[in-house]
Amino acid sequence: MNKKLELLEIKKLLQEYSFLNIDDEFKQEVIQDGKSEFLERVHQTNGTPPPLPEPEVLDGDAAKLVNPNSIDPNLVGENVKIKIKKLYREIVKLTHPDKTEVEEMVELYTKATIAADNFDLFVLYDVCAKLNITHTFDVEDRIVLKEHISKKKEKLDNIEKSFIWVYLTADTEEKKEELIKSFIEIHGENL
Repeated sequence: MNKKLELLEIKKLLQEYSFLNIDDEFKQEVIQDGKSEFLERVHQTNGTPPPLPEPEVLDGDAAKLVNPNSIDPNLVGENVKIKIKKLYREIVKLTHPDKTEVEEMVELYTKATIAADNFDLFVLYDVCAKLNITHTFDVEDRIVLKEHISKKKEKLDNIEKSFIWVYLTADTEEKKEELIKSFIEIHGENL
């Protein structure tokens, strides 16, 4: 494969990964916003008391303790840690809040900081692409990125099959009611 095609493929993969991450964030937010409505309808239909409210999300350092995207540092190879450190330093040179007041740059800084803390090399590659920072993207990275894309698509597919998602995207009240009844039939004893 010639260099131009290779660079275009990498760009395509990174954009696809970025899009899938945005889609995941959107769907998670929709689910979170609609979860209480769905559960309330389930309990109204089933005649059971509503569940206790979920604890609020923690801010700051405490949130890192429960971050579902966090990766165990012991599972990350030394080569990847070195790449992450190098890329993060290059990003910080351009985006650190002490160096710029441009809101978009500060947002990229925040995104890169979270990615570095979570050992997400591909989010860092995405930020680098947005900042025109050149970097090497080896064959191993391409293979891992394709695996991440595949897993993210599977996760999004599972979200779209979930009772809450189907309920929230149903176009009629009748469909919502049928879904609630199906949910109760399947999970009734656990409510």
